[in-house]
Amino acid sequence: MFRYSKSQSAAIALILDEDEEIHVRRRQWVHKAWRKRGEGEFATLYKHLIDDEIKFFEYFRMSKHCFELLSKLTEKLRKQDIHWRKAIPPRERLAVCLSLFLSRTAHEYVRFAFCLVLKFFEVPTHYKMGREDKATWKTNYFTKIITLLDDYPKCFIVGADNVGSQQMQQIRIALRGSSIILMGKNTMMRKAIKDHLETNPALEKLLPHIKGNVGFVFTRGDLVEVRDKLLENKVRAPARPGAIAPLAVVIPAHNTGLGPEKTAFFQALSIPTKISKGTIEIINDVHILKPGDKVGASEATLLNMLNISPFSYGLVVKQVYDSGTIFAPAILDIKPEDLRAKFQEGVANVAALSLAIGYPTVASAPHSIANGFKNLLAIAAATDIEFKEATTIKEFIKDPSKFAAATAAPAAAAAAPAAEKKEEEKAEKEDSESDDDMGFGLFD
Repeated sequence: MFRYSKSQSAAIALILDEDEEIHVRRRQWVHKAWRKRGEGEFATLYKHLIDDEIKFFEYFRMSKHCFELLSKLTEKLRKQDIHWRKAIPPRERLAVCLSLFLSRTAHEYVRFAFCLVLKFFEVPTHYKMGREDKATWKTNYFTKIITLLDDYPKCFIVGADNVGSQQMQQIRIALRGSSIILMGKNTMMRKAIKDHLETNPALEKLLPHIKGNVGFVFTRGDLVEVRDKLLENKVRAPARPGAIAPLAVVIPAHNTGLGPEKTAFFQALSIPTKISKGTIEIINDVHILKPGDKVGASEATLLNMLNISPFSYGLVVKQVYDSGTIFAPAILDIKPEDLRAKFQEGVANVAALSLAIGYPTVASAPHSIANGFKNLLAIAAATDIEFKEATTIKEFIKDPSKFAAATAAPAAAAAAPAAEKKEEEKAEKEDSESDDDMGFGLFD
């Protein structure tokens, strides 16, 4: 007969003992109080409340119809029954949630009232975010930027230096419904555009301008209106050491409200001051920064001390793209009157050049005809040649008084309305003076 050694017997006894403890522990896995879940609050009340619509609503804060709909939706969340315990039904789960959230009852009371284990109320302390992997994210970004470039014929290239996340959110809200903002890495934007050049070669014009902290603002609306919305969303910001001043900063002459102990600080910066009523007063306006200057530590300290926030930051429009054409944002400020004036100036230059070199053009033809007619009149005035247009000139030469009368008539016609207007103003003035007298003399 085979016999175990002492060590083997001890090992077997230990294993059997542990197995017995496990089985005992499993038999006590659910407390006997929780085994009577069928006698809990839900089991006793629900069957009575289901017949009374008013009481049902007062208890669950929900109509029976809504409760049944929600309970049907939660069927997919039902857990599987096992041989030593049954899963909580969807309706009971919904009743527990309503008791917790609507009546704000403590979960300990709900736990004992519904005969539920503590695990039902456990909340995970950490969650694994379902973020896509890097390759998928890049693919989705490329698809998004190409879709926007195809769907929107117009866009802005904007600079986003010194623009915070909260300010960017406000800009997105302001442009919602009319424009879409897309930011990203320059390398990814360039690669997406290069891969799409075969379909739309005009996008190549965007590549030289994708540098620095830039993004796109896609739109189908009016470019001027969208540009104005972008420029409106700016936030005042204090001067920080190392920042580049976008504009000139001038400290006005005023009483700073600072005590005399700060006088040495102003003297170090060569700012003329005086003590007025126990506080420091700046005598003259001080130009502390010019556009493009780098803000130093002393300038930043001074401006912050005076509570001056000289800079304002927001999205800056750098280039505008419209249906294959890219141009500077200043062109959006050109009005039709400016175009008309520039065109007329160009036509005048063409006409002057054509007349100077004797090359006839459409612009110079009217001037050439007028000059030729002047030459004909001069020849007719000096000779006996007669034609209809030269008759008046010859009469003026024979009798200069007719020329004086002809020029005086239009001048008189132009002066007559001015004289009438002057007389009307004089009459109105006299009427107002009579009204001021109220019909009484000095000694009445």
